Amino acid sequence: MKMRIEAWSPQVLHFPSHWKELCTLLATLWHAAKDHKSKVAVSTFFYFTDSIVTYYIVSLGSSQSQELHLLIVEIKKLIN
Repeated sequence: MKMRIEAWSPQVLHFPSHWKELCTLLATLWHAAKDHKSKVAVSTFFYFTDSIVTYYIVSLGSSQSQELHLLIVEIKKLIN
């Protein structure tokens, strides 16, 4: 089991929290795929968030925001 904790640089502090949450999820999946220790599509990930909006974006697999939707597309590529 691995745990990832990251801090955001000052350059992205103005970005919305939903964007940061999705970037964190994408980075986590990317690192898991890069490690080749397990296949992302058949692995179980526990991702904890206090953002109900982020939860629904990931659960539904889309967002009306173009920036967030692009992140979801990248996430889908990693898990398929």
